Amino acid sequence: MISVLSNPHSYNRFAFIVSASIEKSAVKRNRMRRRVREWVRKNQFKFCRSSDVAFLFRKDAFRMSRKKIYEELEEAVKKIFS
Repeated sequence: MISVLSNPHSYNRFAFIVSASIEKSAVKRNRMRRRVREWVRKNQFKFCRSSDVAFLFRKDAFRMSRKKIYEELEEAVKKIFS
């Protein structure tokens, strides 16, 4: 799930939220954060300026491949920012 709010700054801010109740293993939670953070780094131009963007992960995200996660992110960002 992606949540977007405007912020008073001239730059974007991102939050990656993975609850311990969703995935017990800190290694897996951090891996998911790193994957999505890398995708955001490569695709920052797709986000509007001065936005706060929060990525909230669900349990089924941990069963997806990296490619599938990137496709889902691409689709969600298109919906929100188009």
